[in-house]
Amino acid sequence: MTEEEKKSEERRLASITKWETYIESCKEVSYHAIDRFDVLIISLSTGALGFSLGFLKDFVKTDPQLFIVLKISWIFFASAIVVNLFSQLTSFYTQVFAIKRAECIIAKKKEKEFDPKSKGRQERKMKIFNFGTNLFNLCSLLLLIAGIVLTIIFVYRNS
Repeated sequence: MTEEEKKSEERRLASITKWETYIESCKEVSYHAIDRFDVLIISLSTGALGFSLGFLKDFVKTDPQLFIVLKISWIFFASAIVVNLFSQLTSFYTQVFAIKRAECIIAKKKEKEFDPKSKGRQERKMKIFNFGTNLFNLCSLLLLIAGIVLTIIFVYRNS
């Protein structure tokens, strides 16, 4: 083996190691990202829902039309929690397909047999699920904000 071939092989092996590290990083990042954002949305939504339910007895003489505002805020808080659960699923599948894509790249670099179309399919699936995750996260954030705003309006009008 010539010196140039040795260097080429070293670069190929370094690239494979890089992609294997990338897979581990994807796994770690996905768990960390899910934990942080999702815990925040679920905690805030649950806390706001519990908080508003806890003080319900203080607003017994509330105008029924205004009480609808509070009920809608509860629906928004509950919806934020449910939508956030969907974002967790899509985030998980985004990482599953990212790992499969990286495995295709590693197989190619190791010069193993692989389906070249598979990498493209995994990339498309990854992008679709990533878009879904971003959409669900945005929706859950907006639902949380809307629920907080409606709760504040309800409390302010009853003060």
